[in-house]
Amino acid sequence: MKESVKGNGDGSFCQGKKAPMASGRCSGIFPCRHALGSAFVGAAPLSLSQIWAVRVPRICLAVLVGASLATAGTCLQALFRNPLADPFLLGIAAGGALGAAGGLLFGVPSFLIPAVAFAMALLTAWLVYRLGRINGTVRMDTLLLAGVAVNAFLSSLLTLLLYLNAHRLLVSAVYFWLMGGFQMATWREVGMVVPYALIGFFGAPLLRPCP
Repeated sequence: MKESVKGNGDGSFCQGKKAPMASGRCSGIFPCRHALGSAFVGAAPLSLSQIWAVRVPRICLAVLVGASLATAGTCLQALFRNPLADPFLLGIAAGGALGAAGGLLFGVPSFLIPAVAFAMALLTAWLVYRLGRINGTVRMDTLLLAGVAVNAFLSSLLTLLLYLNAHRLLVSAVYFWLMGGFQMATWREVGMVVPYALIGFFGAPLLRPCP
């Protein structure tokens, strides 16, 4: 039989063989506002409690992480007096990534992975500083060139490590860790990040040299 779709005059529609009406309504109602809401928040509209427990922590954590990265980048640019300086150019990001990948592949407990990555990033920064120091003085151009060389070397080591372990299921976990994400964020993670973010925000101006 021929299917028919009729509107109810209130922005909703009903579908049936003859679109039966009951008290001005039909049995299969799908409001347009629900369809628009589903397009933005998922398969079904979320309640306020779900938004507060799921969406808001992700947004807050993304803001904190982005602001912290911006603060770190600003500090590096001020330290090296070069607007091109960043953790990737100096090899610090590659060192942290190598530390995290090595920790995951060699069975380091998951709660220690951030500490291993941070330690490798610090070690990389020290190595770049030592390579850029000539005759007791550190020139910014030499330091940046040392950072580019160290970044290329550590990135190649990371690629080799992933290639040699391509057959292991842990490689997907390494890629997931390196890319990052906020889909598992809760208020607990937000509370853990807030103190470190505040230390960076208010501690960075205190590192400014005295005039």
